[in-house]
Amino acid sequence: MWARLFKNGVDVVSESRIKTHFARPNWRKVFTDLATQNPSARIGKLISPLTKTLKQLCHKLSLETTTRFHFHKENF
Repeated sequence: MWARLFKNGVDVVSESRIKTHFARPNWRKVFTDLATQNPSARIGKLISPLTKTLKQLCHKLSLETTTRFHFHKENF
């Protein structure tokens, strides 16, 4: 079954055409791509476990690009 899914371009974990990534995302690339695709936009971010890293990245890329990243932290 798994070989059939792989050969048909379907991810073996999700069984969809969206590829599963097992490593930590490259947040710099994700945010840089967002800034490139959305110049002069205002983008908000809400996520808890990566707070420190993403807060720093929002600030840094807001200074380096014309896109403004706004960091929002919420505790549940």
